[in-house]
Amino acid sequence: DFPGYRLAITCTTGGQHAGTAHGEGRALDLVLERIRDGYRPDTHEFDSSHLEKLARQSGFETLNEYLQGSTWWTGPHLHAEAWPMP
Repeated sequence: DFPGYRLAITCTTGGQHAGTAHGEGRALDLVLERIRDGYRPDTHEFDSSHLEKLARQSGFETLNEYLQGSTWWTGPHLHAEAWPMP
């Protein structure tokens, strides 16, 4: 859906993510990255809501931090989180 680009996972399970859904292994932070040089487009350069829609179709809850910040904002990205299995 984004020719010439790939998704990069930019989160960790430790550090400031410890004790969160990231630390539990249930969340990813995703950014779009150009394949040829690693360039990461900013909010106004692509349709981040389409990326959010794709993540939701894959079963993730999302927070589009390209379009809105949060208490834990670390820069433009898409936070995708899976709920714990019952």
